[in-house]
Amino acid sequence: MALRRSLADLDITYVYLDGFALRARRAGRVVSVPVLGVIGVLPDGYKHLLALELCGGESFPAWKGCLDDLVARGLRTPLLAIIDGNAGLRRAVELVWPRAAVQRCCVHKLRNLKRKAPKHALAEIRDDFHRIVHAINAEAARTAYTAFERTWAKRCPGVVTSLREGGDQLLTFFRYPKAQCKTLRTTNTIERLHEGSRRRVKTHGLAAERRRRRRPALQPRGQAPDFRGEGPNPDLDAAFKTATSQRADALMTLPGPVVELHRTPLVVAPGVDDGGWV
Repeated sequence: MALRRSLADLDITYVYLDGFALRARRAGRVVSVPVLGVIGVLPDGYKHLLALELCGGESFPAWKGCLDDLVARGLRTPLLAIIDGNAGLRRAVELVWPRAAVQRCCVHKLRNLKRKAPKHALAEIRDDFHRIVHAINAEAARTAYTAFERTWAKRCPGVVTSLREGGDQLLTFFRYPKAQCKTLRTTNTIERLHEGSRRRVKTHGLAAERRRRRRPALQPRGQAPDFRGEGPNPDLDAAFKTATSQRADALMTLPGPVVELHRTPLVVAPGVDDGGWV
């Protein structure tokens, strides 16, 4: 069985939890593979990647299993969990960490509001929502929240219903130091992890494309391969150089101070530890 590092020695105060989809090749086809991501933050601001787990989807059993595994590895209840609106994730957090405060991602909520709004009202709704989450303090935020309800209750009732679904959990971040509010009100930390993985995939894709473009379309029998092909392609070479200049560990590049990322295998055969990053 693969070794999984203990988390008992970490004093995690905040955790970011979100799911995303990675593009992967399976049985000759490119498919989207759901991944659950968890990043923890120490009191000094250092971040640790705690888990990346493949799953069948962002369901309650998947998230419950992910959080149970973190607890089994010694992770103590965090002060705050920053999550999106996924119902399975919310339920899992409530069951596994009932004493943890919850902050709903404001970026996800704004996306939800826009889906409920007519096109002509999108900019106005965005500005009114920003008055809530960008307020100078919790009191000003609640005043803006009430104004939002009053303004849109009749014009776009679906928008107000969606806002109320988030409720006070959209404003939890105001309880914490003002310098931290910007990073605590969204799950962007997880999304940047996803962007890093996409950059790595794009880099490999460009490398393969460059090799393909360098090969001749037809190779006479018995003749040694000629990789000069159709000659240099300045545009493709420039794109390749830009992509490959990124650090090899782009997947692990997180905002803010970053120290050790836990080494736990993502996919291994039974009894084998591949030592891969998770």
